[in-house]
Amino acid sequence: MEHFVEEEVRFILQQAFFHLKPSGNIRIAVPDSNHPNPDYIEYVRPGGSGAGADDHKSFWNFKTLSDLLKEVGYKVNLLEYCDYDKKIITKEFNDDNGIIHRSLSKGFKCDIENYSSLIIDAYK
Repeated sequence: MEHFVEEEVRFILQQAFFHLKPSGNIRIAVPDSNHPNPDYIEYVRPGGSGAGADDHKSFWNFKTLSDLLKEVGYKVNLLEYCDYDKKIITKEFNDDNGIIHRSLSKGFKCDIENYSSLIIDAYK
């Protein structure tokens, strides 16, 4: 989702919602704009120094992405995110709804300290 502008993300989410069966879900993992580590922000921000960041077009936090998902009609379950106090919140989750490698809770190792993702399960 970080490789699209907000209007494109809205369209993608609307199309997915339309095609999901009742109680179907999507799992989204994107860089977290609320992350407390400035090295992380520089690495993942649009135009940042990390691999692929030169193509990032949007930067999300738990509020902005949750609000967009709810606007489209989804119910939201936050699995990993940084709150407004820059605290990383993680919940246990299994891989049944999608495998996420870049997750603090899954033990992702990287040169960036406390690398985490904004991870949300969105349900119809």
